[in-house]
Amino acid sequence: MFSKRYKWSIVGVILAVIILGSSVMKANAHIIPPENFHPATEGYRRMMFILNLNPVLWDEVKKDAKMITKELHKIDPDQAMAYHNAVDGAIMKLASNEEAGPDDRKATARFVFEHSTRAISQAITLNLNAAEKQLSGGQSASKHLNEARQMWASFDYEIKHVDNSAHRRLGRNWLELTSSLGTSGIMGVGKVAPQKSKFKKAAKNITGYLEENFAASFHAAEKKKLAPLPLASSTYDASARIPIKLPPGNNINKQVPRPRQILNMASRGVAEDETPLIALGDMVFDSSRPFKGPMRELQMSCNNCHNKGVTNPNLFIPGLSKYPGGVDISSSYFAPHANNGHFDPMDVPDLRGIRYTGPYGRDGRTASLREFIRNGIMHEFNGPEPD
Repeated sequence: MFSKRYKWSIVGVILAVIILGSSVMKANAHIIPPENFHPATEGYRRMMFILNLNPVLWDEVKKDAKMITKELHKIDPDQAMAYHNAVDGAIMKLASNEEAGPDDRKATARFVFEHSTRAISQAITLNLNAAEKQLSGGQSASKHLNEARQMWASFDYEIKHVDNSAHRRLGRNWLELTSSLGTSGIMGVGKVAPQKSKFKKAAKNITGYLEENFAASFHAAEKKKLAPLPLASSTYDASARIPIKLPPGNNINKQVPRPRQILNMASRGVAEDETPLIALGDMVFDSSRPFKGPMRELQMSCNNCHNKGVTNPNLFIPGLSKYPGGVDISSSYFAPHANNGHFDPMDVPDLRGIRYTGPYGRDGRTASLREFIRNGIMHEFNGPEPD
């Protein structure tokens, strides 16, 4: 039914799948569910991501600061107003300074981040204090505890990776807080009274950690990306690495993978000796291995943007995208050496049939398709020299 040559082609494809597949197994997932955060946590984590970019989208930072202000206002209006005035004033001062340079922008980003970290820490502490005071008030204590726990997610990711022993200890304290709330039971049956001393002890451990690391004395680490690092903790590991993470609101999902097409291509007249290379190319196109940095660590591939060779109309990364379907690849995020200091997101182009449309690139200055792809891998996404 098939020629011997074609059978060997199929064998080649299978071997290629096994070899390459073993190194890209982690990239098999195609749908990444969105993370649901408390509004204050969402604003804080997205703001942190944007403040680490060059350029910083200050209008987006102000929107996220507004979310934090709104949530802080629910528990302490005076603190909320003080936070708003400090952050808004710093951004306005930068905008009005016509001679502002890179150092001024970095200093403002640092100022906004430090004040936002202190505001979140204060909101967690205030909610825990309110929960303790209303411990016998049923739903009120539970509501405040839930608010505090959700806001804790602002810092949880970093603490887990740089202060793991404290992360485990504090995790147990959060569980103890929940279990010590007590329950009203069902129609009076199974009622359990709140364990006030247990709640107070666990809450004190958490607020003490916040006071030590993220309250009024908090300052961001020097010569590092802005992040809520517990620098004052005795178990903080300065050498620990925090895995790269995209901010809330991102969408880098790929569509459902295409069906296997080798036999279909052969039936349409594709040369048998080309099908193994086509299959191998398809796997490389859907692999993060040609890249380094965020692309590799986030398991992103060519297919995230150029879905099945066309475009991904839903692609969106806060701080890097203006509209879905585009991204600023000349920012400091994917390849710092290619940063041009301007926010200039580019619509994702369709790659179908690109080999017939040379010269290549937006400005048409690249004659070779190979050089065009090499530039994308190495200069736009910080990858190694492709073989």
